[in-house]
Amino acid sequence: MLPLHQIEKLASMRYESVLADMQLTREYNRSIRRGKARRALERIIEESIHSGAGFGDLKREMIAVLRRVAG
Repeated sequence: MLPLHQIEKLASMRYESVLADMQLTREYNRSIRRGKARRALERIIEESIHSGAGFGDLKREMIAVLRRVAG
């Protein structure tokens, strides 16, 4: 059987490991959302250029994408 201080040390190490994993997961998910937003914005800009849409229409579409990604 392990002494109490070793058990506490192991528990602390596991807790820190879980926190680090959670942070990495959050950062990964954030980068995925940013990548999707970037691709969506690029697509919207390209489509707006090809269709001759006005700046107001483009701005509305871009804001909609950014709100979707933020939420």
